[in-house]
Amino acid sequence: MEKELDLTIYIDAILQNWYWIVGTAILASILTFVIFSLSPTTYSATATIVVLKSGNVIELDNRLREIQDTQAFSSLPQLAKSNDILKELLVQFNSSEINSISDLDDVLEVESEDNGSIILLTSTLENPTEAARLTNLWAVLFVDWSNNVFRNTSEEQVKFFEEQRTIAQENLLDSEQKLIKYQGTNQIEIFSNTLVSYNQAQSNYLAEKNQTKNLIQSTISLRDLVASQANNSPVSFADQLAILVIQLQLLDVEIDPSLQYQLDSNSTITTNSRNEQLEQIDSILEILHDKIAQIDSELLALNPDILELQEKIQVAETEYNRLLLNKQVAEETFTALSRKVAEERIAYADTAGGIQLASQAILPEQADSKNKILNGLIAGIISGFLATIIVIIHTWWKQSTYMHTTKQ
Repeated sequence: MEKELDLTIYIDAILQNWYWIVGTAILASILTFVIFSLSPTTYSATATIVVLKSGNVIELDNRLREIQDTQAFSSLPQLAKSNDILKELLVQFNSSEINSISDLDDVLEVESEDNGSIILLTSTLENPTEAARLTNLWAVLFVDWSNNVFRNTSEEQVKFFEEQRTIAQENLLDSEQKLIKYQGTNQIEIFSNTLVSYNQAQSNYLAEKNQTKNLIQSTISLRDLVASQANNSPVSFADQLAILVIQLQLLDVEIDPSLQYQLDSNSTITTNSRNEQLEQIDSILEILHDKIAQIDSELLALNPDILELQEKIQVAETEYNRLLLNKQVAEETFTALSRKVAEERIAYADTAGGIQLASQAILPEQADSKNKILNGLIAGIISGFLATIIVIIHTWWKQSTYMHTTKQ
């Protein structure tokens, strides 16, 4: 069965070695007081930076829209001690107290308040005048650098969009000149008018072909009617008149439907016999078929011309549409960039937002308080606590060694 822990042993050990514990605490307090007393006196100078977020969002054209990144301002305290700023600050400060960026980083301190809206820049040096000068140099560098990096309305931003607008204007003028030059050789209207003429001719041929087909059908019906009659029977007046009408239509002679004829029923238009009439009808049919063949030949000859004109028109329209689209795109781009330049100029002139120096560092009149006595007391308390821990560990080790020797 394990032996219970006896705290009295450790308490007695602490009481027996109290002079070591107290002596260690007193010695640490004295050393801390002496070290702080011998350390050089320093002065701190602080400048205040205010981050103003403008609520004015200027947008004349939503085709060029910027993304407002408000979270970027939260990184300003970390960027205040960036290498670029420290390098430039080291060159401008030019003091014997600071010889490197590492030395500069040691004497600079950044604090952020009010959710990043207020930034405090502090420099600590032995010379109060130099501390104030260093802080003010740092503040000016930081404000200028921050505005150039984080403000979307910086001077570089305005120059960038002005350069882009100039390029867009040149592209617009070039596209306009190309379109004007093309219009001087544009044959779309010529091709279109010729195509309309060809289409009209084709339509006329088709109408004439259809009319001829109808005439053939009428002629065939008439022939069948005449052929069905007896050879010795006389040709009726109606059949003679029908043949006459067909002949007139074949000759493209228009018959006025309002015209009236008064003829004796025994009158005859022709003295031809029935066989001669049939031969005459057959010759008419032959002429009509030849006419159909001729129309087909004319239609066939028109097809290549129509197709060629359609191709030329499409090529010309495609080129025209391409040049017109390039001109429209160039015009829209130039308009959008012109409005963007106006936005940036307005925003650049807006002083309601950005990073501004609220107050410069003044010459510190009092040295930094080192709290020598308080630091000494704290060092004594810590040292006394550590000495007590050492006494307890030493007692535990001796007790463990004794018990192990007794068991053997």
